[in-house]
Amino acid sequence: MADAAELAFQRLVAANPQAVVVGNGTSEHGSSEQQDADAAELAFQRLVAANPDAVVVSVLGASSDPAAVEETLARRVVNDAAVSTWLESKPEMVGAPLPALTPSGWLSNSSTVQALRAGQLLRLEQAFDDACARSVHTALGGLPEEAWSHHASRQPGFQYAHSNIYCSDASRLASACPAYATACRWFEREGLTWFEAAFGCRGRVVVSASWYREGDYSTPHCDLGDLRRVAFVWHLTGEWDERSGGDLVWCSPHRRFAPSFNTLFLFPVHGASHHFVQPVAAGTPRAHRRLAINGWFCCEDEAWEAAVGSAGLSEAAVQMLHTWTQ
Repeated sequence: MADAAELAFQRLVAANPQAVVVGNGTSEHGSSEQQDADAAELAFQRLVAANPDAVVVSVLGASSDPAAVEETLARRVVNDAAVSTWLESKPEMVGAPLPALTPSGWLSNSSTVQALRAGQLLRLEQAFDDACARSVHTALGGLPEEAWSHHASRQPGFQYAHSNIYCSDASRLASACPAYATACRWFEREGLTWFEAAFGCRGRVVVSASWYREGDYSTPHCDLGDLRRVAFVWHLTGEWDERSGGDLVWCSPHRRFAPSFNTLFLFPVHGASHHFVQPVAAGTPRAHRRLAINGWFCCEDEAWEAAVGSAGLSEAAVQMLHTWTQ
């Protein structure tokens, strides 16, 4: 199904070149190019809405085989050699220690889970304690460029360019950048506990930091594959000029979200969860970093089918959430 969906999407884009958003990072603030990009973005979301079967699959390979997924994730960690090299240099600590990450009321609010079960995108402002969020923001903003690995792809169907930190060496990361390590630990422990209780299935977490520099972007995709069930993006951008782009754009219904501070996005991964990141404009000050901690809560196909089948999902949500597993 994944190959057929990807091919369908590629044909759809090829037949509608005017509806493709290309991230070249060359648009100036307020330029006609930016207006053209906005028009293309709107055309694209209409295109996707009219063709729901044309699914953009994950660049990681969209495998549902556990062994293949683990191999893919292992390659991703190996590819992030930059952070390993940086840690081996025994750098001075970046940022202050953060004993714990404290979420706001969304974690215990039943409406959060109800919205996800209904297939909705959630935008949660002030998602964590402000002091905690500022500690993580300061830590990520203070990491040197050599600690980040730049990932880019120009493969048909999905293109992107951005920097990430995937790190499996938790102890050394905790010594070098303790606030970021604490945040990762929260998603891997407390966050996972919440996900498992919400959907009644055992799972695991993939988490990383992301930094979109000038010219970075991602084209529309829906995150399907690799056992991903619920995606999270915790925005930690400080000072930002909205003319610099970098918006998180939800394709259908069309919504745009400028980079912000301490805002958490949650959404179930399904065939209608198309989204992309608008290019960060050329000339954006390097001190203004579009930062986030993002990833997915994952679980096996069989467990997920059982969970969504017994969780009281709406008929439409069940259909969307089952897009990948059927």
